[in-house]
Amino acid sequence: MRVVPNKYPALAGGHEVILHSPDHAAELEHLGDEDLAEALGMWCRRIDAQLAGGALAAAIFVNRGAGSGASLEHPHAQLIGTPVVPPLLCDELREFEHYESHHGVCVLCKEIEHAGDRLVMRDDLVAWRLPRAASQGALAGTGRPPGGCPGQRSPRVRARAAPHPARGRDRHGRSAAQLLAPHRPADLRGTFHWHVEIAPRLSTFAGFELGCDIGLVGRDPAEVAAAYRDALPSE
Repeated sequence: MRVVPNKYPALAGGHEVILHSPDHAAELEHLGDEDLAEALGMWCRRIDAQLAGGALAAAIFVNRGAGSGASLEHPHAQLIGTPVVPPLLCDELREFEHYESHHGVCVLCKEIEHAGDRLVMRDDLVAWRLPRAASQGALAGTGRPPGGCPGQRSPRVRARAAPHPARGRDRHGRSAAQLLAPHRPADLRGTFHWHVEIAPRLSTFAGFELGCDIGLVGRDPAEVAAAYRDALPSE
């Protein structure tokens, strides 16, 4: 693996490119368990480095294909340390805190518990579900380690389950552009359940979606989840 500064940084001093493998065709789901564990560990170390360097939050994302904004062919992730906490992360932190203070449980754990036929997979470490909007999937660890970083709870163990959703997409012939977006604030005072979001780009956001911030869904999430379950590898 290699980590290098982005040649065209979106933010000065806080934009990195993470190359997971020298193999030009190796996406994350193609890595073996050991290599994937190393990649997750690198994500954690670089997030820690950005936060230690003064960033208020750090986000890692993997753009797949030109439709998602990727400009390099070699598979890679990008990490940006931001001087502010992004609005989406602020919303998530508030929702985690609000829900737990009112109901005494984690909102993401509750969503997984009631996902029903939208649940793609679940074991003692991770769960993968499709939200009702079906515009993205969530791969969430069932535990909430301090700081919300996967490296604080055995990257090697998490690596056994992490690639399965993407491998399922690959075998199902749905290798559309995706976005994996784990993020973490520097000052985590409340509760936070670490999770990764996988967002297939299956349609184009047009006037209604952009004007109303409401996504229109063309397929039943339960139907899509069933297709993913059928496509998941058996090992």
